[in-house]
Amino acid sequence: LFPVNATAQQPGNAANTTKPADPDLAGLTKLLRSGDYERCIFQATEAIDRRVFGEDWYLIKAEAEAALGRYAPALETTQAGLQRYSWSIRLRQRGVDIARFAGHPEQGGIWQAEVLDYAGRAPWRYTDSDNLVALGRAALANGIDARQILEQLYDRALKQSPKHRDAWLASGDMALAKQDFQLAATTFRAAVKEYPGDADLQLGLARSLEYGEPKLAAAAVASALAANPQHVPSLVYRAEQALDAERYIDAEEFLRQALAIHPHHADAWALMSVVAHLTNDPRGAEAYHDKALSTWAQNPRVDHLIGRKLSQKYRFAEGAAHQKSALQLEPAYIPAKTQLVQDLLRLGADAEAWKLADAVQQQDGYDVQVFNLLELRDKLAQYRELEQDGFRVRMAAQEAEIYGTDVLDLLSRAKSTLCAKYGLNLNDTVTIEIYPDPNDFAVKTFGMPGASGYLGVCFGKVITANSPASQADHPANWQAVLWHEFCHVVTLELTHNRMPRWLSEGISVYEERQADPSWGERMNPRYRQWILSGRMTPLEEMSGAFLSPESPLHLQFAYYQSSLVVEFLIEVHGLDKLRDVLIDLAGGLPVNIALERRIAPVLQLDQEFQDYAREQARQFGPELDWEEY
Repeated sequence: LFPVNATAQQPGNAANTTKPADPDLAGLTKLLRSGDYERCIFQATEAIDRRVFGEDWYLIKAEAEAALGRYAPALETTQAGLQRYSWSIRLRQRGVDIARFAGHPEQGGIWQAEVLDYAGRAPWRYTDSDNLVALGRAALANGIDARQILEQLYDRALKQSPKHRDAWLASGDMALAKQDFQLAATTFRAAVKEYPGDADLQLGLARSLEYGEPKLAAAAVASALAANPQHVPSLVYRAEQALDAERYIDAEEFLRQALAIHPHHADAWALMSVVAHLTNDPRGAEAYHDKALSTWAQNPRVDHLIGRKLSQKYRFAEGAAHQKSALQLEPAYIPAKTQLVQDLLRLGADAEAWKLADAVQQQDGYDVQVFNLLELRDKLAQYRELEQDGFRVRMAAQEAEIYGTDVLDLLSRAKSTLCAKYGLNLNDTVTIEIYPDPNDFAVKTFGMPGASGYLGVCFGKVITANSPASQADHPANWQAVLWHEFCHVVTLELTHNRMPRWLSEGISVYEERQADPSWGERMNPRYRQWILSGRMTPLEEMSGAFLSPESPLHLQFAYYQSSLVVEFLIEVHGLDKLRDVLIDLAGGLPVNIALERRIAPVLQLDQEFQDYAREQARQFGPELDWEEY
């Protein structure tokens, strides 16, 4: 399929003339990249009407039309370009999604097949960097091995043209699709050094950094929007970030900005559906879902995106259902399969998950997340499994010998204490996996090794935890960790996984201190200073404090402040009121409405809490002369 051994083009070959010498083409590209789509379309149309030579005029015009959601005109532009440049695989490859979203998926399928067919029949014609990139994108869409595409097409394009913008973008996009974030970051960093004002490249950098370096990711997306204020993918990205921080009003505002530019953007409507899901608007969720599919009814990404965001909010059953819907539309859609593997593992459906993971690896050996999980499965086969009182504990055999019985006894005590306190009748089995290797913990929890800063994670009825052996010279108290995580089991079960992050963490840290005063975050001199100097996060923004903290210490303070809010609610308003809030969350009410309904308006509670916290800070070390510290 790939023109690896094709000779260089000879004078007179059609593809030799795909780069027009017209001096206005660079200016037209600048209009496109800066978001001046209307002028771009106007000038491209003028050039096409004057019969200026080159497929790029059609490509740029169609891209500008598509950026505004004008899929029917973009399809007409592509078809007109192919009437003049019938050999163009670039027009065909770019036209695939345009045709789909214009309501002609069959035409998109024809063009996708023709790209590889044309290149296979006349490889000498498509050896320049532009065509190698187009061929690579088409090959990836057809399920051809990603490493082969990278080495034979994208790397070759960059070897020929070391500053080729589209080759960098395609390489980085493919790495992101395969969840190889390190390679993606390396690629996009190199690209933005050469093209700092390119919104697509800056957004790619943001996506590659969002989990490891969130501040740099935020700076990159800010650069994208500075370069192109009309860049809809960047606005959608910002909506995702707001959604992750539970700032649903902000998320909706970003999405409405995006839709004002591009009224048919499928991702934007899909995220509107997610916001509706999370704010207890089932009719809105369904309507926005249908709107997302209105231009291309078979688009698997819509349900995949909705499901992925719901799973990030711990709604794994709903998330898995959406991945299955995506796979009904496109059975070979790898992103949905990979996410479904994770969802099934977090739901405790291990046998189904591992079977699907094997199938994904057979289909795509470059999927980093699935490769990591399957490597871990072999290690898990060597673990000891212990059971007692509705708990299934998996841990390394050596550690099971040392403290396995103590783990079961602690969990049984947590179950009897916390279930009675919060009124939960827990009948299902809870699985706990304890990892002596922090990379194994990270792979099972996040799909990637190297994630630090977590001692344990609860997904509902599945808990993953680092063992003391994984923490070198600074081991945490495993008893406190498991008590904390089991408390999450209780609150997630009570609310059907509809817990805001701050309240979930706050109750768990609070209950650590109730179980043992030496456990959990407690007041200390630094926290005292921050509280008295007004550095606490408002209640409405508490979940965001966990998303991108300034430092690990700020993250720890977010845990402490959340627990102090819970302590305030219970001491001042009573445990029964807090339990009533959890009942409302289970019914789908947003937390601020539940707090107002059961206790008081959030602004009032915030002011009362600020007073309470300052009093707690003043009572910490009252005899000390704090001026000396």
